[in-house]
Amino acid sequence: MRINYLNTYTNITPLTKKSFGSADDINLQYIYDTKLHILPPRMQKEVSNIVKKRRCKMPTLMDLHLQIYEKLNTCKTLEEAKNIYPEFKEIVEANKVIK
Repeated sequence: MRINYLNTYTNITPLTKKSFGSADDINLQYIYDTKLHILPPRMQKEVSNIVKKRRCKMPTLMDLHLQIYEKLNTCKTLEEAKNIYPEFKEIVEANKVIK
C-alpha cells in the first residue's frame, strides 16, 4: 500500500522513497537527512560515517542492517545476542512475558 497523504493515525508522511522489495531501496542519504534519530545508536554511527565519506556507491539500509546484525544468525540464545549487541539488553524472553 502506498500512502500519498499525511495519515493522522499513524503519523506517516508522504513517501518519497520506496522500499521492502516493491521498488527502490531506502537511500542512506535520505535516512541521514530525515530519519537518523529513529535508528539504533550503532546504525546511526555507521550511517553517519558512510554518508560523511561520500562513497560513490552507498549500501542500502537493508544491506547495512544485514552487515551489522549478521552475527545474530549464529546466536543460539538471547543471552548471546545481548552480549554481542548491547542495544538488546532490555529484551526479555517470550516465555517470561506470556504465561
